[in-house]
Amino acid sequence: MGRPSFGVLFLAAAMLAVLPSGLRADQPSGNTNSSDNTPWNRRLDDARVDEIKLQTDRYDTVTEVVVITPDCAFRSDTRNINRRNVNRIGFTQDIPLIGGFFENTPRAGRLDGSNQIGLAFLDGNVLYIDTRSANGSGKAAATSGRAWLTALAKGPTGAASAIFAVAGAGSPENVSVVNRDFQYVIQTGGFTAVAPAGYRCGPDALAALPSLSPLFARPEGTAHLLNGQLIALVRPSIIAN
Repeated sequence: MGRPSFGVLFLAAAMLAVLPSGLRADQPSGNTNSSDNTPWNRRLDDARVDEIKLQTDRYDTVTEVVVITPDCAFRSDTRNINRRNVNRIGFTQDIPLIGGFFENTPRAGRLDGSNQIGLAFLDGNVLYIDTRSANGSGKAAATSGRAWLTALAKGPTGAASAIFAVAGAGSPENVSVVNRDFQYVIQTGGFTAVAPAGYRCGPDALAALPSLSPLFARPEGTAHLLNGQLIALVRPSIIAN
């Protein structure tokens, strides 16, 4: 069967746009929990949201993301970020006009060991993405490790200044979290550099910080660098390999 023509797709979009306002008002908003993955929600390809809803074997809400690199740590809240639907029909990415909306969106099977650069951990409402190692290394007492972990999420940022860059790969285009059908995207410019007390940002300044692994029962996900994007993959996900 041939691909739908551009005219058919344009007509469908036009018909959606002219739905009576009363009918549109009954549909879910952009901040709808991703558990309500109705056909209407799947059309919300670029909604603005203020938190990341994670569904694993439980339900969690992320309101802050901390990225740890060998040189520095960076944090951002999740206010006014993009939520993209990654459960799309693939042919739309091959149509020049419409495909532009879906540019640089990860597809199924693309996030694997070949591009994994770290692990992701969840502590309350904070998601930590540690890019210093794919497997983690080093030991730390739970008390001392927890102290600097809290400092990265809640401590002052005034003394820290650095360019957001991943070791050997330069500055990522953005940082995102993928779970279920959705990718939550935070632009790199939304992150602020931060370092725990006794440290300052610089070449390999945080490389000696202990691994996060001993502080958690298990990682929440894996961290990948793909097409210039730093992506935390939290399973289950429609694009997991």
